[in-house]
Amino acid sequence: MSKYERKAAPIRELVQNPDVNQMANALTKGTEGLHGVAPNIAQSLQVIGARALNYLHSQMPKPSSEMVGDQDYEPSKTQQRDWLHSHDIVNDPISVLDHVRHGTLTSKHMDALSQVHPELLNEMREKVMGEMEPAKVKNLPSSTKQSLSLFLGNPITQSVTPQSILANQTAIQGMMAPQSPPGSPKSTVAGLKDLKVGQRAATQSDDLEEPQ
Repeated sequence: MSKYERKAAPIRELVQNPDVNQMANALTKGTEGLHGVAPNIAQSLQVIGARALNYLHSQMPKPSSEMVGDQDYEPSKTQQRDWLHSHDIVNDPISVLDHVRHGTLTSKHMDALSQVHPELLNEMREKVMGEMEPAKVKNLPSSTKQSLSLFLGNPITQSVTPQSILANQTAIQGMMAPQSPPGSPKSTVAGLKDLKVGQRAATQSDDLEEPQ
């Protein structure tokens, strides 16, 4: 079984199962240790978990048309790779900052982050904008400037236009390898636990209460 199918199968099963209680039970089980001590955090985790499952299911590659006699649809390597990149961001939203730093951020990364972790995205944008030093930004590589502009939602230089960002993303997507880099988060079990949103979201919720 391919890496794509290992990650996609449990999500597909949860979302498509006619028993709606199965998804609810999976979301509850993923946060069961938090209900007694932090019910507000537990509820937040369930909301994020539901977003994650539904978003990743909606982004799974599908055939443009399908008939009953067709063989099971198999996405292309490029489609699988793109979906896995979205899975990585949903699974570890803070990793988007690494893509900004290395100039490898794409619109797919941002779509996953904004759809599943919109509150965290707003916080990260505020944090980055508050710490930006014009003198240092001017000396950043052009690819990092483009990624930073995409992340912030606004160009930071005259040269960073939507057209140039799109061209840069196309080049990046062609160069990025299908496999995850060493040290990237790994999913090990089915359903909600496969996303690992629980641990990350718990940290996010703690951060939201005290002051990806």
